[in-house]
Amino acid sequence: MKVMKISMILLAMAALAQNLNADAFSAAFVQAPTGVKNGGQQVGAPGTGGVWNVHGYPYANIGGSFDPKNGVFVVPKDGFYHLDAKVLIDVAIANAPNQNANIQIVSCPAGNTCDNPCSDQEPAVILQQGGETWLGFGFTFAFPPNYALSASFNGLLNKGDKVAVCVDNWAADNAINTNCVDRRGCTFSGFSVNK
Repeated sequence: MKVMKISMILLAMAALAQNLNADAFSAAFVQAPTGVKNGGQQVGAPGTGGVWNVHGYPYANIGGSFDPKNGVFVVPKDGFYHLDAKVLIDVAIANAPNQNANIQIVSCPAGNTCDNPCSDQEPAVILQQGGETWLGFGFTFAFPPNYALSASFNGLLNKGDKVAVCVDNWAADNAINTNCVDRRGCTFSGFSVNK
């Protein structure tokens, strides 16, 4: 039922964008569970072995501004945008890492080169951070917990800005995994609200 509601919302967003003659995208990243290094790591970066789905129900790439090869939305024109991101993570070690994890929507401003937009180094800018989750002690590895981290952004973006999704892992390397094994685990979508 929940998947059906999400699909209907994504289709409504796509229809709204078409009616407004705006750019819009909805994508899902699919990949086997993958360890996250300490610090920021881009979801769906080249070389990670996963695939961004942007075609076929319920996905869309109206205007072609989302690049499925590298998981980056390149802003097509100055304006006000709404973006949503969600990443499912799970604990990958026998005892909880006793640290935080969160999700970030980041931007590399137009005209700049960001080798790693998730590094917290200028010129990359964190547009929104969410899903701050404390991965505390006190569970067995037989059934490690998983967490759905999500963030939304509403604001002005400039033509040529490159926007991506990052997981910020405060724990040791590979203490958590991204769990994008099906299309519901890791998603990124957005649209322009300008005509």
